Amino acid sequence: SPPPPPPPRACAGGGGGGGAPPPRKVPAWKAKQAAREAFMAQSQAATAAAQEAYRSRTNQAAGQTNAAAALPEGCPALAALPFVEYLTPEGALQDVSPPAGSATGASLYAIFDASEALHFVGLSRDIMASLRAHLARTPEETHLLKVTHFGRGVRRDELEAASAAWVHEAGGAVGMDGGAVQRAWEGAIDVGPLMDAEDRAAVAATAEGSKERRLALKVACRKVEAQLKAVLKARNVTEPIRYDPKLKDKGLVDIKRPPPPRPPGRPPTTKPAPAAKKAPPVST
Repeated sequence: SPPPPPPPRACAGGGGGGGAPPPRKVPAWKAKQAAREAFMAQSQAATAAAQEAYRSRTNQAAGQTNAAAALPEGCPALAALPFVEYLTPEGALQDVSPPAGSATGASLYAIFDASEALHFVGLSRDIMASLRAHLARTPEETHLLKVTHFGRGVRRDELEAASAAWVHEAGGAVGMDGGAVQRAWEGAIDVGPLMDAEDRAAVAATAEGSKERRLALKVACRKVEAQLKAVLKARNVTEPIRYDPKLKDKGLVDIKRPPPPRPPGRPPTTKPAPAAKKAPPVST
């Protein structure tokens, strides 16, 4: 029988041989773009999962009694109110504040995404400030609104009953899961669960309360803030939104709120200018 063929010889490196080229360094702008795209994809996946859970709850609640019967007197059913666009064509907040001069005690509002899925039902004494905060924290889910206002005599238990009735009528709200998603609607965003591996390692390598820990948290917060701003820019939002820099030390991202207005009739707190000193008399 003929001898077996010799084994193939490996190519020698160098001199134009087939060595693998060194990996190219990814430009900083490409890395940022990839991070933004990853954030958008993660957010869209989470929204799709939440919508699927919402539809499942809606189907389960299909045979239940309509919750409109449990509404407080004078509160309209959720289905009876028209949808209102969250933003104007110019990108500003839609003004849904109570009519000027009305004795409004509180507002009840519902927020929907672009597919008209209910995400959150809230109560507010300052409806426009609340809507601005929701836009800053959850810009991808704030597309449509339904709002009603109550007089000053309304009780807290009546407001809570109206809110619960709206959620029940809709078969549930995607953003009201009692967990991290709902906390992002109701308060500052905790960046801890949103950190990448690099930021988690940087925070873990520092001591609690140290300057290094605060700096590491600031870096992580700036990344989340940049991602939120990218979504706002993509939606052409022109509403003035500024995030509070003092919260970044604590690992939180939230809108910077203006100082409360001074009550009418209260004088300003600025001190009057000191009186000019009289020049000493000139002796003659």
